[in-house]
Amino acid sequence: MFLYGGTNYRRMVEPLDIAEFYRDGKNRDYKKQGRSPHYILLEKWQKEDAAGKGKMKKKEKKTVDMMTEDSCFWADVEEALCAVRLLKQKGSGGGGEFSEAKNRLVVFQRYVMEHIENFAVDSEIFLGESSFMVWWKEFQEVAGIVGSGSSSLELAETIASWPRWRRWRR
Repeated sequence: MFLYGGTNYRRMVEPLDIAEFYRDGKNRDYKKQGRSPHYILLEKWQKEDAAGKGKMKKKEKKTVDMMTEDSCFWADVEEALCAVRLLKQKGSGGGGEFSEAKNRLVVFQRYVMEHIENFAVDSEIFLGESSFMVWWKEFQEVAGIVGSGSSSLELAETIASWPRWRRWRR
């Protein structure tokens, strides 16, 4: 029971800490520099518990919980937003930082689609002014530079049809 409560606490409160971390736009890499050790420990315990129960037959998940499963989802969104803004600032230039930003966006798109397909994110990520939708709008301006192909198309189709994701709330 403690672990369940701790996991819910982490999923509810850590996104607020992430927002605080990125609020002024100066901080980067929440997972390495800003994440509190108690979140790390709670996540570790939750994963260990889930691995122990992995032997039991799992029901296929068809709905999302009321909260996004990965409490660091919003940190990943903020890092993707930083990557988009770097690409917008640098244009189609090259360099290591530019290449790293492109790669980060390709990986992020796959991460998002995996979470959507596994019902691991709440439909609230699709609200018009959410950080995710701000990222998506800005990403579309640099999508040609990133050139991530089918990941972008699949994500675009998903976002375009977002009302169907409301069924998660049932």
